[in-house]
Amino acid sequence: MNLYEKMKSGVYVIAEMSANHAGKIENAFKIIEEAAKAGADCVKIQTYTADTLTIDCDDEPYRIKGGLWDGYNYYQLYQEAYTPWEWQQQLKDKCEEVGVDFLSTPFDRTAVDFLEGIGIEFYKIASFELVDIPLIEYTAGKGKPMIMSCGMASEEEIAEALEEGIELNCGWGPKEVLEEDGKVAGVVFKKCIRVLDEQGRFSPEYDEEQTVTIPCKHVIFSVGQAIEWGNMLDNLDLKRRPNGGALADKLTYQTSEPDIFVGGDVYTGPKFAIDAIAAGKQGAISIHRFVQPQSSLTIGRNRNDFIELDKNDIKVENYDNSSRQIPGHNDAIDTKHSFRDAKLLFTEEQVKAETARCLGCGASVVDPNKCIGCGLCAQACPYHAPVLDETAHKMRKCDACFDRLQRGLQPICVESCPNRAIEFGEIEELRKKYGKLAEVAPLPSASKTQPNLVLVVPAQARPAGDTSGTGY
Repeated sequence: MNLYEKMKSGVYVIAEMSANHAGKIENAFKIIEEAAKAGADCVKIQTYTADTLTIDCDDEPYRIKGGLWDGYNYYQLYQEAYTPWEWQQQLKDKCEEVGVDFLSTPFDRTAVDFLEGIGIEFYKIASFELVDIPLIEYTAGKGKPMIMSCGMASEEEIAEALEEGIELNCGWGPKEVLEEDGKVAGVVFKKCIRVLDEQGRFSPEYDEEQTVTIPCKHVIFSVGQAIEWGNMLDNLDLKRRPNGGALADKLTYQTSEPDIFVGGDVYTGPKFAIDAIAAGKQGAISIHRFVQPQSSLTIGRNRNDFIELDKNDIKVENYDNSSRQIPGHNDAIDTKHSFRDAKLLFTEEQVKAETARCLGCGASVVDPNKCIGCGLCAQACPYHAPVLDETAHKMRKCDACFDRLQRGLQPICVESCPNRAIEFGEIEELRKKYGKLAEVAPLPSASKTQPNLVLVVPAQARPAGDTSGTGY
């Protein structure tokens, strides 16, 4: 019975083991046995390595704070908390022994190739990878059933996927392009019965008699891409990832071979063209510096290191809990036969509702590499917190002097206020000292914005919403 038939026959229960075996294969075997006893239909693991998930970096954004893995970086975490690839054939055999299916989630192409080599029958795509189209296409190309998680996807993203009208028919290869009156009339496909040979190499084999014909007017020939170094790296000690890509410094793009610099897909794997263009620019700067005597590859370079807002540390009850706004759709555009964007702009009401979701963000950093200075955030913010830097053509916003906070110092406005009228600290502690008043003219209603703000105001202060005598 194949996967589709199993799922049609009733509830299909998948027991997630992942790396919850404490690094001991005996524990993994025991989990499989207990899952089978409990009535599970399938046991699922994850196939990855530290190198295929992240980079070995000790910078602050890559370091774990709190919990069991406190002090580790993500690379160290995944080095320990993973299921060794050499176990997985044994785990698959154990599943067959106790009568349950074996399933795994691959996170890159090398994992897919490995799983194909051990004869996996179907795949699971993690919700984080739902928008990793190259990985999905590569996995689908194996012609196996796929379970795709949408837990990280918004309703809009799922709807867009369904609206595309894409139908995947995996496991077929082109045999012949049909012609009629000098024009394309269709394509004949033949059934793929084998992808890899006995040595695990890509060597598809087809049933020439089992075919299907798809009528069409246009055929686009797509050429796949892979990293082929040839003999370029012979006698060189260039460090590489398991997928063949090169390891390099994220700022300079310099490899373990000092005079070799890389960028684009050979460094990042499949990504956007603009990322490759940016890497090319930075790589060119590095090469120029490298050939100049007494030049540094790093001095004066913008590291573009930004500290992300930690949502777990924000003590606002309704922070980011409201649903996202869905833009309207232009029904006059046939999205199946046109590349025009059918999405409409947010209405004024939707803009207000969407921006109200994040007004409790507190200290946040404007990424100058993404900001184009359009000014929409300033227009939407009822506090007029973001302002446009006319010189840089970028938006600026108070970030609470996070660089000073990291050093145990107060924000500069607090330190420099001669009357000590400003105090900075945990919002709950401030509310205990000064109360919960967070609105006064001309500020908007705090019931809608939920700001991390406490005010002590004089008796003659006007109530929130009163705009008399102001420029608002």
